[in-house]
Amino acid sequence: MPTKITNLAARIVFVSLNSGTTLRLSPTTTSDEIADVEIQDNAKVEKLQKLRLIAVEQITDQPLSSKPKETKSKSETPAKEKSAEPKDKGQ
Repeated sequence: MPTKITNLAARIVFVSLNSGTTLRLSPTTTSDEIADVEIQDNAKVEKLQKLRLIAVEQITDQPLSSKPKETKSKSETPAKEKSAEPKDKGQ
């Protein structure tokens, strides 16, 4: 699964990945999606997490908070009913 790394520190953090690439994260920024194999068994990532300098987030296919919106056609929407009582106009 892809992952993202967020810098929680108030300074720049450099994260060495397993492939030899180094991420430079400015304060409060989040990386692009990276493969999880880049951080598996990575001592540098584990140390930065223990020090609470970074947060590692697993990215799922569909976030739980965003549900697909259901759209109704005009024929399925109920017609508005008019109330039988007249509205008061401030008499």
